[in-house]
Amino acid sequence: MLTRMRVLFLSLVAATIGLTVGSSMVAPIGASAIAGSEFDPGYIISDERFFDARAMDEGGVQTFLEQRVPSCVGGNGLPCLKNARFDTSTREAVAANHCSGYAGATSERASRIIAKVAAACRINPQVLLTMLQKEQGLVTATSPTERQYRVAMGYGCPDTAPCEAEFYGFFNQVYKAAWQLRQYTAFPARTYRVGSVAVQYHPNGACGASTVNIRNQATANLYNYTPYQPNAAALANLRGTGDSCSSYGNRNFWVYFSDWFGSPTGPESTFGSFDQVGVSYRATDATINVVGWAFDPSSSRSVIDVHVHLQRIGGSLGIETVRAGSSRPDVGAVYPDAGADHGFSAALPVTQAGDYRVCVFAIRSSGAVLLGCKDQRVEQAPPIGSVDDLAIAMSGPGAVIRASGWVIDLIAPTSARRVDVWVKAPDGTWRITSGTAGAARPDVGAVHPTAGANHGFTVDVPLTTPGPYVACVFGIGTPYLGDNNTLFVCKDLQFGPSWPIGSLDSTGLVFESGSPRIDVRGWTLDAGLPPAPTTAHIWVTTPSGAQSVRTLAADQPNAEVGRVYPTAGSSHAFQGRIDVTAQGTYSVCAYGIGSSALPYAARALGCNRVVFGPTSPQGAFDSATPVTDAGGRRIDISGWAYDRGLLQATTAIDVWVTHPDGHLGATHFVADGTRPDVAAVFPDAGPQRGVAGSIQVHGAGRHQVCAYSITATELGSGAAFLGCKVVDVG
Repeated sequence: MLTRMRVLFLSLVAATIGLTVGSSMVAPIGASAIAGSEFDPGYIISDERFFDARAMDEGGVQTFLEQRVPSCVGGNGLPCLKNARFDTSTREAVAANHCSGYAGATSERASRIIAKVAAACRINPQVLLTMLQKEQGLVTATSPTERQYRVAMGYGCPDTAPCEAEFYGFFNQVYKAAWQLRQYTAFPARTYRVGSVAVQYHPNGACGASTVNIRNQATANLYNYTPYQPNAAALANLRGTGDSCSSYGNRNFWVYFSDWFGSPTGPESTFGSFDQVGVSYRATDATINVVGWAFDPSSSRSVIDVHVHLQRIGGSLGIETVRAGSSRPDVGAVYPDAGADHGFSAALPVTQAGDYRVCVFAIRSSGAVLLGCKDQRVEQAPPIGSVDDLAIAMSGPGAVIRASGWVIDLIAPTSARRVDVWVKAPDGTWRITSGTAGAARPDVGAVHPTAGANHGFTVDVPLTTPGPYVACVFGIGTPYLGDNNTLFVCKDLQFGPSWPIGSLDSTGLVFESGSPRIDVRGWTLDAGLPPAPTTAHIWVTTPSGAQSVRTLAADQPNAEVGRVYPTAGSSHAFQGRIDVTAQGTYSVCAYGIGSSALPYAARALGCNRVVFGPTSPQGAFDSATPVTDAGGRRIDISGWAYDRGLLQATTAIDVWVTHPDGHLGATHFVADGTRPDVAAVFPDAGPQRGVAGSIQVHGAGRHQVCAYSITATELGSGAAFLGCKVVDVG
């Protein structure tokens, strides 16, 4: 902070150079004729204005700096403040009632730093601009020096020692000064505080002091930063020097703020407003539209001019003059003496998309008054939409690349826009196929009611040569600033070669009206053209060696296939039944046949063996359990059996018991009991293949129990040994 002799020296510099140069180069914004008699040492600036962090945004700060120095001399090799850029560092938030965090960045403009610091520490950016001027004259400097930037806010510069190097640099200075002002506010118990405080006129105590009734925190903050008040000589010559006991820091703050931003102790009435800015998009161009009102309070009934400054960020500046004379009844209601005819509007044509800054000045008899600055982005407004599907599909006997979706033009939303599908063939050539997005899409109309529902499209591009393709879909918009199209999607697609895939899922023997048949089931599709219909060839070799082929259409639903291959759909299953004419083993093989839209291809899907006729029945002798109870002695047995060659036949289990006396007896059990576990392992057997029963025995002792599975039909019979068990009874 600045104190004592250093304050005196820099304040004198600001008084003799900064004020004079600043006043002579640029007419102040909101300048008013102030007199030294109006200076109140106890109320230099109101809290409302001091802490109004939203008084100016970054754009407003930048415009203000450009107005202060329209032409930068740069005689010391450094840019003026309006063009200066600095690397900044990240600062963490301090406390709840203190500065919030600052996100550092590279090459930030001075205006951006000022606006960001003001927002972080909740200090009016106009206060920071005024302090930059009163400390080092930086705002109006046309050839700033390295020192002016190094100690821009005078922070860390005591009277009796050099400035502290750790606080050097423009960003450090601005941030630490704002931080310090917030620190004074958070911890106000200091020498200069709200209340009656003795304030010196000069660092030289012999110049005297007077008691000042400091009435608010903002004024106390200024005294804590620069602890002197101006004497009568300094106030008598507001833009010059006083006498040897004069100090100028707080006087200059008051003068600069008043000249640039109006009364520091109350909100300035600008008698005008920059209400809004927007963009109108037309078929061949676009305009930035500005609306507001303004009048000159010294001649409130007269119509004044308004200057609208339009600058493309990083580009040239244009100025348009409009008359503020259109009807604004709302203005007349608030200012009845002025009347209602003070509105203005302007439509500024633009030829390039990008970011623009619009500043509006009311041209009064006393000079130009800034009504505000606003940023506006001009978009290309390209079409919006969606490509819902882009894939290879079938169209009649051939294949196509099919693109479908919807498109809406934001400039002409009810129009039906053109859709271009660019396709790159395997030989590298591109082909463009156009369509119109005019089909009914009620779902789109429900979301975009102002555009309506007729914005759907489907475009087919025929395919003839197998190989890799690239397909891109563009929505073609209304041009107004050059290219105004939207690329929705590009996708790699493979058309062929034919590549059948699939599976022979099951082959089993079934009986229809007593006649045996082989039931064949599976699925197949062509991976080179997944949605295309395909077939399966079923080759059957009979027990005698004769071969035959059966063609099955793979067009049955199979949800699992559709889930795994969504682009193919689910209708790729096949099923058929083949007559069985003789007993024995049949070989069944399935082949997937590729799409007819591609060169012929076949692929083996698998082979199975099917047996028809009596065989050695499968089964198991699960248990033989001795039981002695009131009913006597018995052996409980369980097991299962079925004949895979004659699934329709009922099998049996014969149980032979050798008693302790050598006597041999047999019991016949039909295998028709419920056995879900058998069906789980042998699905073709079914669940009704179980045996559970009892065999009565008459004597105690060791019994040998043996089981055999039996099949007996008119086609023949078969038997299989299932095993023996030794059982001790009684």
